[in-house]
Amino acid sequence: MSSDEKVKNPKRRQVIGTAAAGVVVAGLSLGSRGYAMSSESIILINLLKTLPGKQDALIALLKQNTDTVIRTLHGWKTTRLIAADDGSVVIYSEWETAADIEAMRSDPRMKAYFPKILELASLDSVVGSAVWGETR
Repeated sequence: MSSDEKVKNPKRRQVIGTAAAGVVVAGLSLGSRGYAMSSESIILINLLKTLPGKQDALIALLKQNTDTVIRTLHGWKTTRLIAADDGSVVIYSEWETAADIEAMRSDPRMKAYFPKILELASLDSVVGSAVWGETR
């Protein structure tokens, strides 16, 4: 898509710049293959450094919590669990707003769940927005 072509969309987003890999639209990135990545989602990434031999137990706990709690919370969109070769686990989640993430963290069911995680791993978190992506 050239910079001269108009990007059509129901919200009439304005093209704000172009790059060799694709078009950047206010609130939306289009990769060179036309795949859209919404910057309207808020992304929560958790890095859990597991105790030796605890990765499988941690993943089972995270799956259970996602199925029983996370998916019921307002603003939740998606979660991916990534098992690293060093035994750590990454949780990639998308939420509608940062306020939804804060509401999740203060939900009584989550407050009861966090100590179970800390029995298996240390936890670091970062919140941000996607600014670019490429898909093949």
